[in-house]
Amino acid sequence: MIGPSGCGKSTFIRCLNRMNDTIESCRVTGEIALDGANIYDKSIDEVPLRAQVGMVFQKPNLFPKSIYDNIAYGPKIHGLAENKAGLDDIVETSLKKAGLWDEVSDSLDHPGTGLSGGQQQRLCIARTNAVSPNMTGLGKTQFLPSYIAKAIYNFRRGLLYITHLYVRGNLI
Repeated sequence: MIGPSGCGKSTFIRCLNRMNDTIESCRVTGEIALDGANIYDKSIDEVPLRAQVGMVFQKPNLFPKSIYDNIAYGPKIHGLAENKAGLDDIVETSLKKAGLWDEVSDSLDHPGTGLSGGQQQRLCIARTNAVSPNMTGLGKTQFLPSYIAKAIYNFRRGLLYITHLYVRGNLI
């Protein structure tokens, strides 16, 4: 999605997994259909919805937890692993697909916040995709290094990338 700054691209992408529900002054009218269902219907639970519609924001927003726990959080709350070995496999696979495994495999117990900016962005990509969302929304980035583009490509299912730069939109 390409558009000028301030036109509502980020607001729209936040609507797709109901992140605006957390803003008290936000009011929603109309509907957004996902797989034929209005995601704003009162019967839709936003927790499983957010597992279907992943988000990676412009600025990495890590949990104040270890690298391992940043990835394992979603699969744990959604019951995606039967045991610790299954969870370990999800964490390793997600980090490999995000191009981060070789850099952090020996330090999974270290805080994610200790990583470089690019590593934090890839950790967020791995965390988002550890729950296998049907779609991932990727917020504006100031730059799109090849290693982040590769991490995004490795998870390619549904991808909505927002930018205000036409040239950058063509790179994806």
